Amino acid sequence: MKLFNLLFKYKVFRYLNYKFNVYLKPLNKLKKLNLKKNSVFIDIGGNRGLVSNFINDYFNCIIEIYEPHPGCFKILKKKFQNNKKINLYNLAVSNISSKSKLYLNNESKNEFDITFSASSSLESSKINNSQDKFIEIKTVKIEEVLNNHEFIDVIKIDIEQHEYKILPSIYSNLNKIGKVIIELHKDEKNNQTNDMYNFWNNKLKEEGLWGRKFFDWL
Repeated sequence: MKLFNLLFKYKVFRYLNYKFNVYLKPLNKLKKLNLKKNSVFIDIGGNRGLVSNFINDYFNCIIEIYEPHPGCFKILKKKFQNNKKINLYNLAVSNISSKSKLYLNNESKNEFDITFSASSSLESSKINNSQDKFIEIKTVKIEEVLNNHEFIDVIKIDIEQHEYKILPSIYSNLNKIGKVIIELHKDEKNNQTNDMYNFWNNKLKEEGLWGRKFFDWL
């Protein structure tokens, strides 16, 4: 893994992985975005920067990454801190600007353990996360993110069930957003989460927005 991470720093190695690596191959769907150098791509829940890395490689556009997990953010800084077109924010995007708790996976050793970082969430009820294992983080209100730009070409959202807190604002501001790439989460043990999934899934499809403005995450 250390050797892979070392080689991944080189663009040629990344291109080969995008093409042949089973895990990374789905990223090629993002080529259809056809972004320009002055396009704006916002990555909400950037994790270790895999998606933003791909977008930067292929489009060299303006990118904003929001990631609250300390371990992941450390990696993002190492990857992108010298790239003037990529802005990093050690924040979670929510419906309020405040201090909050980021709940970690049951198996996480500490705040810098990135093994299970993709499952961390602001939602305390999320399956596989522990209500007793969390870190204090800061959140930024989704409206503040949106108001920083006249137009946003693409917003990618993967924030582990917390997307339902910001979806109303995203929906209300579709006039200034080109596309929304989002993972709508379900949870068999959480009726409230399932209700929100059903509501938004049905609403976006009934209004003809799914497949036109909203697209499923990879």
